[in-house]
Amino acid sequence: MAAASSDFDVESLHLHQCDWIGFDLDHCLVRYNVPKLTQLIHTAVVRFLIDERGYPQHLMGLECTSAFFVKGLLFDSKHGNFLRLYADGSIHSCSHGTHAMPLDDAKQLYAEDDLRRLADNVIQHGRKDKRYFYFSTFFDMAGSLVAAMCVDEVEATPALATAKRDSHPDQPLFKTVLSDVLSGFGFNFDAEQFAKDGGHYFPALKADPARYVHPISSVVKDWLAALRHDGVKLFILTNSHADYTKLLMDFAFGEAWYDAFDSIVFKGEKPAFFTDSPEARPFYHVTKEGIRGEVATSAEPGLLLMNGNVHGLTEAFRHTTGLKQDAELQVVYFGDHLLGDILATSTTTNWSTVAVLEELLVHVDPLSVCLGDGCDVLAQDQAMADFMTHAVERWGSFLHYTSIEELQPSETNVAIEPSQALLFNWLMRSHSTLVVPHLHAVAQRDHRQGIPRVSWTAPSQGLILPGYVNIKTVTIT
Repeated sequence: MAAASSDFDVESLHLHQCDWIGFDLDHCLVRYNVPKLTQLIHTAVVRFLIDERGYPQHLMGLECTSAFFVKGLLFDSKHGNFLRLYADGSIHSCSHGTHAMPLDDAKQLYAEDDLRRLADNVIQHGRKDKRYFYFSTFFDMAGSLVAAMCVDEVEATPALATAKRDSHPDQPLFKTVLSDVLSGFGFNFDAEQFAKDGGHYFPALKADPARYVHPISSVVKDWLAALRHDGVKLFILTNSHADYTKLLMDFAFGEAWYDAFDSIVFKGEKPAFFTDSPEARPFYHVTKEGIRGEVATSAEPGLLLMNGNVHGLTEAFRHTTGLKQDAELQVVYFGDHLLGDILATSTTTNWSTVAVLEELLVHVDPLSVCLGDGCDVLAQDQAMADFMTHAVERWGSFLHYTSIEELQPSETNVAIEPSQALLFNWLMRSHSTLVVPHLHAVAQRDHRQGIPRVSWTAPSQGLILPGYVNIKTVTIT
């Protein structure tokens, strides 16, 4: 595996010259109050484990912290360990349940070749392993601490461990623990639960969306309108269902949000949207309430669609622009999921990709991101940075292999080796054109004259080019 570098020699990302710009929904177009959302998901999953899987009531009293809120944290369902890997598969840090494991002990337990193959499969194909589970989004990352607590609990309670082994005698104990936690997610996030107010997640969100969802700023709304005014067409491609999307966007944007986008695809089921054949994944018409209709013969703008595939969407893009070749289309896609949004798009299309990673906020001065203390998302940024600090202290920085204190600008202006970059950091470096903390940061700069320099050498400005060295200036125009 070569050091991270790029053939993408660009000085400007010309957003206003694009044909289409697309957005994922959750944690991208719609920004959550992640500290409160994490507490809600934690409580919902723990409630399920107590009520449906026989875990003790006192789990509900254990503190929900951000100690395991780490993108790319790997759970080994054979040993009950959490691993943070470098891009070459070597181990950066390890924990058994909630308890830190000495690095030497972890290295003796795992074969280097096995972990290298594991890392290569993720980097090259986004492929996961049955034994390991990646906590990779702000939704499932809320469950990593729950899983760690459950590992502690089954080891401290012989009767519970016996019950778990008896319930699934054909699999390792910690595989059953993981299955229990994932069942908690399935129970709470199943689409049918939304319609019937079932589970513990959707009812709380519906009752008080302002507690868990941030309104989309006027700066972002004006930016989207300006893009369309300049002839750029906008689309939403989300894995969320139509009714859930409606709840979020009605609150965050306003009920006229449908008219602000030219094409909307719900329940895209990325990465399959990008990787599966058109025959396997037709588009369907869908109502705003999420009721699926007939198969759609095309993905032309103006329709509410669900499922589908990138081939059909690209064909519709070509048709609306009059272009004959995919390579002629200028498309940019914003997303937060490094596997489902960024890697999948990067490896299957000619689109540019913008990774939306709030982890950047731990490393920058919020005032530099918001360009002044009058920014209406400044308090959100500061709260998010404070929330994630605990995880950084426990597991290290997301953006670099060193701690925040050791991160020096001089170190970031050189190509690095896979043994120096954490696995999901490498994904970010390898597959994203640009990395931003949120859309507001892009929108503010897009409204300004003389946009400041943006590069990996200046992460304090809040936007970075992750894998590209020797690039003079990146301008958002």
